[in-house]
Amino acid sequence: MASCHGLPVDRDHVVEAGLRLASYFHFYNREIIHQTLGYKTPYNAALIGPMQVFGRIGEFTIGSRYRVQQVAFFALALLPIALIGLNFAGSAWGMVVVFVAVCGSSNGIMTIARGTLPAAIFGSEHYGAVNGALSAPVIASRALGPLIGSIVWSRFGNYDAVLWLLTAVALLAVVSFSFAISTAKQVQ
Repeated sequence: MASCHGLPVDRDHVVEAGLRLASYFHFYNREIIHQTLGYKTPYNAALIGPMQVFGRIGEFTIGSRYRVQQVAFFALALLPIALIGLNFAGSAWGMVVVFVAVCGSSNGIMTIARGTLPAAIFGSEHYGAVNGALSAPVIASRALGPLIGSIVWSRFGNYDAVLWLLTAVALLAVVSFSFAISTAKQVQ
């Protein structure tokens, strides 16, 4: 097992970092994608907040019956499903509304899960240090997400390729997270 600043770093840490990178890469580019595709961004953006609240309420009521790993997996799995729908939405405004609603709900659930997931996977000892170390990929993805999106957009001249890249990253995050929670020791 490797070490970073005296903290043990293993496969689970890397997978969690990938999860955070994928989720932040997706959400950071959402508004630009909507504007470029011609969707009514202000109307759709108005749904995001209420859907986040809806997701959090669902997490506190229904999600409380499940382990945080299962709730996080569910929320994370919603992202590629929503992106695939958006990829095929064309000018179907209804599908865009569904995309925004699903992403908002997913983000609301993940906001709660992100706070409890590290303790569930790695234990509560050194929680602050582990959570702090996991924030590095979040900061990096916020910086690199728009750059990567713009490079892909420049190469292909539209956001179709960016949406498919986001879909691939989201699918990779789901697979990586699934692998991480299936192989991680369960903390009591």
